[in-house]
Amino acid sequence: MYAAAVDDSIRAMRLSPGSADALFARGVLHLNAREFGLAVTDLSEAIRLSPDDGEAYQHRGEALLRLGRYAEALADANAAIELDSGDLPAYRVRGNALLGLDRFDEAAEDFDLLLSQESKDTLAWYGRGRARAGQGALRRAVADFTRAVRHDPAFVEAYLARASAYEQLGQLEAAQADRVEAHRRDPTLGEDQ
Repeated sequence: MYAAAVDDSIRAMRLSPGSADALFARGVLHLNAREFGLAVTDLSEAIRLSPDDGEAYQHRGEALLRLGRYAEALADANAAIELDSGDLPAYRVRGNALLGLDRFDEAAEDFDLLLSQESKDTLAWYGRGRARAGQGALRRAVADFTRAVRHDPAFVEAYLARASAYEQLGQLEAAQADRVEAHRRDPTLGEDQ
C-alpha cells in the first residue's frame, strides 16, 4: 500500500513538476513509513516552493525530531506556530524538541497548552511527564505518566518512564511492577540491546 501511494505521488509530480502539494504528500508518506531523511528532503523542497505552508514545517519538524535534530525541529515548529498559532501538532513537535534540548520548563508549557485543549491527549501527558521528570518534579511526573497509561494502557514507554521516576523516588516495588507490565505488554523489550 505504501509503495503504491509513493508511486501515485511520483506520477502526480511527473504531471505537475515542482508541485509543492505532491512533494508534501510524498514527504508525509515517507514520514509515516519512518523514512525520515527522505521525508526531510521532500518536505524541504515543498517548503521552498510554498514557504507559507505551516503544515509542511510541522511535518518536517516531526521528521527532524525522529532524526535527533532537535534545534532544527524547534525552528520548524516555531515557523509552523508563527504561520498558524492554532496548529496544535506543531506545539507537540516544539515540546518534544525542547525536551531533546533539555529545556524542560518551556517544554512543560507547550504540553500544558495541549492538555488545556484536549485533556485525553496521551502523548501530551507523557511529554509533560518527561518535562517534569527533567525538572526534578518526580511525583508530578509519576502523576502525568499515570494519566498517560490510564488513557492508553498499551503505552509501554509511559510505563518505563514511570518506572524510572518511581526508582528515583526510591519506590522500587512500584518501579519493578511497571517494568513487568511494560514487558508483559511488549515481550520484545530489550531484545535489540
